[in-house]
Amino acid sequence: MRERIERSLPFILVVVVLLISNALLSDTKKKEEPILHECGDYRYRLKEDGTAMITAYLNDEKWPFIPAELDGHAVTGIGDRAFSGNFITDVKIPNSITYTEGNPFAGGENSPGVIIAPDHPTLEIVDDVLFNKVEKTLVAYMRRGESGYQIPEGIKSIGNSAFIENAALTSVRIPDGVTSIGSYAFADCPSLSEINIPDSVASIGRGAFVSCESLTGLIIPESVTSIDSRAFFNCTSLTSMTIPDRVVEIKYETFALCGSLAEVVLPDSLTAIGEMAFSGCDSLTDIVIPDSVTSIGKNTFSHCTGFTSVVIPEGVTAIGDEAFSNCSNLTSVTLPKTLTSIGSDAFKGCPEMLAFTVPRDSWAETWCAENGGSYTYSKE
Repeated sequence: MRERIERSLPFILVVVVLLISNALLSDTKKKEEPILHECGDYRYRLKEDGTAMITAYLNDEKWPFIPAELDGHAVTGIGDRAFSGNFITDVKIPNSITYTEGNPFAGGENSPGVIIAPDHPTLEIVDDVLFNKVEKTLVAYMRRGESGYQIPEGIKSIGNSAFIENAALTSVRIPDGVTSIGSYAFADCPSLSEINIPDSVASIGRGAFVSCESLTGLIIPESVTSIDSRAFFNCTSLTSMTIPDRVVEIKYETFALCGSLAEVVLPDSLTAIGEMAFSGCDSLTDIVIPDSVTSIGKNTFSHCTGFTSVVIPEGVTAIGDEAFSNCSNLTSVTLPKTLTSIGSDAFKGCPEMLAFTVPRDSWAETWCAENGGSYTYSKE
């Protein structure tokens, strides 16, 4: 029993850290939120052009009526999750609505029947999938209960939250020509195990594949230049990942809690590895950090219990707070001559016998001497 508890402690600590950091992010987000207004059955905010964007439906009627105006402001848009909930059965979107922000119908187990006139200037429904036909964006996938989907040819982007929280979805085929995968596009699709990313994709949005727990492998093409924060957070079955050569930063929590991730190939283009990027990846036994990297963020490799040795390359100037904390099997670390900063508790929770290899007369040597670390000199 005691052994099981001790094995669970690193995971528990990671979860606590994540909860705290996410709470801080939520507080920051609240400060930046625009002013919201209420009128009748709706909550809305004003867009820059003075028209209204519906952000929430406040009634429990099953057939909501979308008005042409709210408080004298023309209604032209519907926001992400505005109609989330299981109680809605049908929604008619009038021609005055020309813009959607994310997936208005995300968050419910049963998707409503969406009615759009054939002459709608912007939106269309094809086989229970909502598209912006002007921007060629897949807005909302509403085919609950079906396991596979082929995105039509001609689509240029997958919108924010487009497939979010679909428990039945197991496979998606993305056609050539799609250039971006939006934030949280496939988040919380626990059965999704098969998906391709074509060579045309340039960006993968924040949290795009969060908690896709059945995803074991994914090839990211060389066309991708940006992978946003939390893109693969908690993909617990993901075993390997090669980051394309044009990506310059691994961002916040990109691979955090990917407990099965055993192999990661980082490109020579990389300059920074962000906060908690690989935190809790306890199947990682080794990682080659390229010489191009100049900084390693806070908690970047915390709780990577598979690490036994780490080489920090020449060029790295800063290692963040708790960067390698609770790497309970880490016994050796090589530090570079370029290093000028090591954050607090960077190696907290590592074995007492942790040994450093440092250049003679370097800042790293001074740090080891002042912090009581055991060290030897690197070969000149």
